[in-house]
Amino acid sequence: MKFLRNVLIVISLGLVISLGVLVYLSPSKSHYQYLNFSSNVAVGENYLGIDVSHYQGEINWEEVDSVNHYGDSVSFVFIKATEGIDLIDPMLAINAEGVQETDLKFGFYHFYRPDVSAKEQAYHFIDNTQELNATLKPVIDVETIGDLSSNELVDSINTFIIAVQEELRTPIILYTYHNFYEENLKSDLDYEQLIWIANYNNEFEFDRADYAQIWQFTDRGTVDGIGHNVDLNIAKKGNWEEIQRD
Repeated sequence: MKFLRNVLIVISLGLVISLGVLVYLSPSKSHYQYLNFSSNVAVGENYLGIDVSHYQGEINWEEVDSVNHYGDSVSFVFIKATEGIDLIDPMLAINAEGVQETDLKFGFYHFYRPDVSAKEQAYHFIDNTQELNATLKPVIDVETIGDLSSNELVDSINTFIIAVQEELRTPIILYTYHNFYEENLKSDLDYEQLIWIANYNNEFEFDRADYAQIWQFTDRGTVDGIGHNVDLNIAKKGNWEEIQRD
């Protein structure tokens, strides 16, 4: 009888644990339950943000805005707007409308294609974002060099930046990966250029990287209101005002 009782206890404990796991993973909850947003990077006194595109699907912006995880909440978001000279992100209009119902700071980014006209890309981005009431500075996302040399790439990027700055009357942020920045951009960019760097190494010393105002530290974050993994970012407290629109 003692053996049978022990077996029953083990089975009961197994059922309780299984039920707990099912509740934890239940899609009826806010899509995801998370541990440190799936990252061990400490936000501290800095600001936590996300960036999204159609890959995240339909977003519950009210849930995103109300996230509070041990004192950390989402403060800002960058939304993909355009790519190249003719692509518009399929979720741009929906995301732009949804985020404006929240208290989140928000801005828009353009995925840059070095193999097509920089000016045409700039005006494509401008035409599709200038009426969307962004509260953060616009972003150019540069990840490929194409057939250009490093000098040619930077010249091309500067053409885009100048056109956007003149039309939108605001400086622009440049997003890129850390290695790509070091190999292709660092030596030729204006030293005053605002930089958003992607580096998924948790040992990256962001506080000492004076050239970068924003750090994308993972592409596998989990945030309530978003049903897919999402990029997580930290904006330095000291640069918080600098990345916002005037």
